[in-house]
Amino acid sequence: MTNKILVTSGNIGDSAIDSLISNGEKVRVAVRTIKKNPTWDAAGVEQVVFDYDKPETLKKAFEGIETYLSVSPLIENLVETAMLTFDLAKKAGVKKIVRSSGMGASEDAQITLGKWHGQVETALKNSGFLYTIIQPASFMQNYLKYKDSIDAQGSFYDPL
Repeated sequence: MTNKILVTSGNIGDSAIDSLISNGEKVRVAVRTIKKNPTWDAAGVEQVVFDYDKPETLKKAFEGIETYLSVSPLIENLVETAMLTFDLAKKAGVKKIVRSSGMGASEDAQITLGKWHGQVETALKNSGFLYTIIQPASFMQNYLKYKDSIDAQGSFYDPL
C-alpha cells in the first residue's frame, strides 16, 4: 500500500501540502468546504469534507490513510475534537500521526491553549500510534500585521 497522507487544511496544512506534492506524495486534504484549487487538482490531491460536528465526515476522511498531519483549529473543544480524530484514525488503520502543537505545550502550561495542546500531546503519546510532535513558536504570516511599521521605520514592535 502506498502511503496516503491526510492533511488538515489551513495555514500550516496548506504549506505542508505544497511540500508533500512537490515530493510526489499522495495527499488527501481535510477541508470545511471543497473549493476549486488548480494546483491541488493538477497534483491529484483529493479534498474531503472534514466537519467536527459531523463525525461521519471524519470517518470517511481517514479511509485508506496511513499518515495524518493533525492541525487543530483554534476552537473551545480542541482537546475533544483531537481525541475524536485519534479514535477514528485508529479505527481506520492509520499508522502515524504528525501533530502540530505549540511551543511550551504541556498539561501544566500557564495558558489555556498550552494546556489543551499538552493534553492532546499526552493522549497522542499514549495512543499506540507512531507519532511526531512539532511545537512551532510562530509563523511568518503572524508578522504581516507589522507591515506599516516595517515599511515606515524598518522595524516592528512586539512584546515577545
